[in-house]
Amino acid sequence: MTTSSRSLALVLSVAVAFAGGFFLGPRLLKTRKGPASAPAQGTLWACGMHPKVIREEPGTCPQCGMALTPISHSASTSGAKSGERKIAYWWDPMLGAASITDRPGKSAMGMDLVPRYEDEIAAGPGVEIDPVVVQNMGVRLARAEVGPLDMTVRTFGSLRAAEPLQEDVTLRLGGFVEKIHADTVGMEIRAGDPLLELYSPDLLVAQEELLASRRALDRLAAGGGDAARAEAGDLLEAARRKLLLWDLDEGEIRRIESLPRGDGRATFRSRAGGVLVEKEIVRGSAVMAGTRVLRIADYSTLWLDAQAYEVQIPHLRIGQRARARLDAFPGESFEGEVLFLSPSLDEKTRTATVRLAFANPDRRLRPGMVARVELRSLVAERAIRIPREAVLDTGARQVAFVSRGAGKFDPRTVRVGASADEGMVEVLDGIAPGEEVVVSGQFLLDAESRLREAQRKFLDAKRGAKGHEHGSPPSVPASAPAQVAGPPPSSAPVPPAPGAPAGETRRRVDALLVPYLKLVDLLAADRYESDLVEAIRAAADGLASDPSPEVASLGKRLHEQARALASAAGDGRRKEFAALSESLVRLVSLVAPSKAVGSTLFVLHCPMFPGSWLQPSREVTNPLYGTEMLHCGEVVRAIVPVEDAAPPASAPHAGHEPR
Repeated sequence: MTTSSRSLALVLSVAVAFAGGFFLGPRLLKTRKGPASAPAQGTLWACGMHPKVIREEPGTCPQCGMALTPISHSASTSGAKSGERKIAYWWDPMLGAASITDRPGKSAMGMDLVPRYEDEIAAGPGVEIDPVVVQNMGVRLARAEVGPLDMTVRTFGSLRAAEPLQEDVTLRLGGFVEKIHADTVGMEIRAGDPLLELYSPDLLVAQEELLASRRALDRLAAGGGDAARAEAGDLLEAARRKLLLWDLDEGEIRRIESLPRGDGRATFRSRAGGVLVEKEIVRGSAVMAGTRVLRIADYSTLWLDAQAYEVQIPHLRIGQRARARLDAFPGESFEGEVLFLSPSLDEKTRTATVRLAFANPDRRLRPGMVARVELRSLVAERAIRIPREAVLDTGARQVAFVSRGAGKFDPRTVRVGASADEGMVEVLDGIAPGEEVVVSGQFLLDAESRLREAQRKFLDAKRGAKGHEHGSPPSVPASAPAQVAGPPPSSAPVPPAPGAPAGETRRRVDALLVPYLKLVDLLAADRYESDLVEAIRAAADGLASDPSPEVASLGKRLHEQARALASAAGDGRRKEFAALSESLVRLVSLVAPSKAVGSTLFVLHCPMFPGSWLQPSREVTNPLYGTEMLHCGEVVRAIVPVEDAAPPASAPHAGHEPR
């Protein structure tokens, strides 16, 4: 090939390469840059430290300044809403957890079992994680089981002498101590042993009376009338009885009767055996009648006064067996029983005295020894038990994660009872027997669940804002903050029950809301009117007989809460009002009020109290704190009343229009 031919071939090759790059370059560039240049559609941005901070665009967290990270909300929205409620289990609310079953029927009391729906006990959205990731997270499961619930109350105390087995030696006549036989504290004394010898002028007179009566009776025995002998015998018996009342025994009286004349001395003996624990005299001491000179204690039975906390007291009873262990006897235990439970608590320690008795026939136990005591109690013969570490306690509620298999976990709001032995805890509500709960790694699941909850609220708020622009009722007010930080799920409103409620039910709800909204304004201004509480209770009475079981149950609960509010005072009044407000928020979520109470109602939540309430304005006026923290709280959602009910008995005050 010539030089010119080679040059022409090189030019053609460069031209072909350039043309190929011109046509294929944009496609390759698009393929490479596409995924990295922008996040996929449907991506949100959240803070890893504060999951409730969610944005639609990248940026920094307003709380900690960290860069927001992209998250996908497709998993959090899929299957979020279902047209059919799923039953978790069936039970009898009167019997509690012991009646839970997986099928309908009747309870042991003959009552129809009531279904418990999963959305009623859910504590947030479910979490779905790849099984491989679940294994790497170290998630461990335990099955909820039914069985007896044993609880051991552990306490301690020191041994002491039993009070009924202590005896004081008290002289019933005055005199002078001439000799002491029980002269050392701690010495063993048997019944009948001599204790002390006493000289007393009063005793000398009594001795002479006894000897004179004896001599007179002896003279009359040789010759004398029956009447005279009877009188002499009565005098002798009176003299002997006088010495007996002074605690002289029969042997000492016979000794005196054998004397030619009285010597004014007597020996006093012990009436009980035991240990000399106190001695108040020495030889030569002058004593008066009524002086306690010695104390003797029998150590064959010892007492132990232990302190039990108020949560332990319901599991204690008189006659309950106890076991004590002492450092002096390692590996041994001593059996005892409960003798006494204090009827009151110590206000400072919040404990009550539990008195136990321990037999000590061989005198191995000694007063002053410290003993650790265990008392076993059967809390329930049939109870649902799960490991204690499966329950996350937030202070306001308890949450456990239930496994549905294949890496799916549901957070459940549970109500726990007594803590049992071996790290088990009683579940009163929220978990059915046979379900598997997470006992390790649940904190990671809880963080994921909170993130899903924040995404759901953010998307609901976004959808609600768009719907409001087109004239549909908003689910969240337009002024809701971009940072979604709603209340805990336990206080979050639930979707209304399917089917429109009867007009009479809505009118009763209106009648309850009118005094309630007035009371909200008054409490926000640190004022209170009892007449409004009575009106709330009267309106709740009407709802208690509603055909809907859920509405009727809320009506009864509101009636009781209004009664508790009426009897409360001070800070307790706001606590009772918070409980009533939670029930009312639940009620208006089931039965929407009418336009008679206002054009829009708002559900607000205060995370500091914590608690939720209703008011007709977006501007926060906190009735839970009043003027102390008037603007603490945030709008959670809006409730748009309907127009199918007659106005309530009294029209709302002017402040009930949203500002």
